[in-house]
Amino acid sequence: INNVQHTFYGFPDNDPPSARTAYDCGYGRGYTAGGKGTYDDPRTMATAPGEFNKCEIVWDPYTKKYLIFQDTCEQCTKDCKSAVASPHIDIWTRSSTQSGGNAQIQCENRLTPDRGHNVIRSGS
Repeated sequence: INNVQHTFYGFPDNDPPSARTAYDCGYGRGYTAGGKGTYDDPRTMATAPGEFNKCEIVWDPYTKKYLIFQDTCEQCTKDCKSAVASPHIDIWTRSSTQSGGNAQIQCENRLTPDRGHNVIRSGS
């Protein structure tokens, strides 16, 4: 998929603030975001429902991680439905507590690229 907007999220800016996800995709973590980014332990990503298949694993060359569609993202959904519709993924930063607060959100903003990057689906 070409020109995918990448953003990052964690415990403090998840809705509600937590590590809870929309889907249980296995990997021994239930409805909890996580993952190392390997194929056997993909990192959680959020996006608009329908943008990817639930629990689909993709390769992200920008982060050099395997990602799994395990959560939904309100801004991603808005972007998908906008006049200039483009795919948008929000990648879990592996935060485990709310204590990261504003410093964590600033870090996520620094990780966010200023342009879209390609994401590779299995079999692509």
